[in-house]
Amino acid sequence: MLVKVSELKGRALNYAVAVCEYDLLDRLDNVWVFDRAEGQGHVFKCSESNEKITDKEFNPSEKWAHAGPIFEEAKVFPACCHDWEAFHGPHTDPMPYEAEGKRCVMYGETPLVAGCRAVVCDAVGPLIEIPDVLMG
Repeated sequence: MLVKVSELKGRALNYAVAVCEYDLLDRLDNVWVFDRAEGQGHVFKCSESNEKITDKEFNPSEKWAHAGPIFEEAKVFPACCHDWEAFHGPHTDPMPYEAEGKRCVMYGETPLVAGCRAVVCDAVGPLIEIPDVLMG
């Protein structure tokens, strides 16, 4: 299902970050396994979207330990106005996504959600394909 990055949350957002940041190694039933060149494996479990996300899952939308290194590498800057927002790109002015300039600003309920959306927006633009099971 094609989804607006600005509307992603929970498992769907975590999946989108994993797709943008890691290589897909394998998929067995409802489990995706992602890895990076450095050999740091992350298991992403896909299941019904109303189930609680477990501690063993890749969860950058709720865990700074997972999101922090990604934000630093991508130069994503979370800031607070009315809602949390995150900027990506060479300019500090908030701007809507621009394909050529690779600048975007994304909003979210938390700095992690806003930052994860900015990472995905930078990688793929304003839309991304997400498995239907994650959209519940």
